[in-house]
Amino acid sequence: KDASVSKTINLGTSEINLYGSFPAFDTSIGTNTLDAGTSHIHFRGGITSTTSNMYGILGAPGHVFYDVTYENPTMTGVAIGNKGTATNPVHFHNVVLKGNGYIYGNNVFNELTLLNSDYRFQANGTQVIISNLYASGNSCHPIELQSTTAGTQASLDVQGGKTAFNFDNVKDIKALSNTLYFGDKSTDDGNNMNLVFEK
Repeated sequence: KDASVSKTINLGTSEINLYGSFPAFDTSIGTNTLDAGTSHIHFRGGITSTTSNMYGILGAPGHVFYDVTYENPTMTGVAIGNKGTATNPVHFHNVVLKGNGYIYGNNVFNELTLLNSDYRFQANGTQVIISNLYASGNSCHPIELQSTTAGTQASLDVQGGKTAFNFDNVKDIKALSNTLYFGDKSTDDGNNMNLVFEK
């Protein structure tokens, strides 16, 4: 990691597999240029740390990644680090979390799929989902959607796809662009804005 040397990172059609409990894919050092191509980064270890600037994807502001999948269902830590800013977010094509996870910083997703049970979004940050957010649980497996800081809202800007979900427990979430609707099996745990919960 020589921050004094600018690098161009060309991923092309690579399939990248990262293992262990503390993996990071860090392109934020120095003034790196990222060309993600149609690559697919697989995190196969169960990340457990919630430290926002050390693990998971650490892209420099404005970097564009393609597909990223967190494969391990036992994951409980950082999926995306805190590098994206409000004016220069980190971009992704499709991101799938099969485990739980923290999404820090400000990010833009084409699609974001949440398949486990506990997700925390950056307090005072914004996650933009352009095409689809998949975030419905089921009767045996509800999904928690919360801010990283209790009492401080995180924003979800779902611009396309469905805006109705069910079997979710939601707290400290503010919806932008479109109102988000949660079915009668969902729970309003407080401090939410522009969300409608069916009775």
